[in-house]
Amino acid sequence: MPQVASSTPHVVPPTSPTEVQIPPTNYLKTLSKDIPSGLVVFLVALPLCLGISLASNAPLLSGIITGIVGALWFPG
Repeated sequence: MPQVASSTPHVVPPTSPTEVQIPPTNYLKTLSKDIPSGLVVFLVALPLCLGISLASNAPLLSGIITGIVGALWFPG
């Protein structure tokens, strides 16, 4: 008799955090790609921060400070 596919999906038990192994990363190898991408993000974020502060009738310096705080608070 042929085997019929089950209507219930196969459930994989969750792994515990101790089983997950993160490979070591050499950040110096990726530095040559991280610097240009960080510069692009900066060039996109700066006019955006200035525009939002200008639209809110806030000083332009507050837009720059907000961008810096946001970059430090949510680094990625």
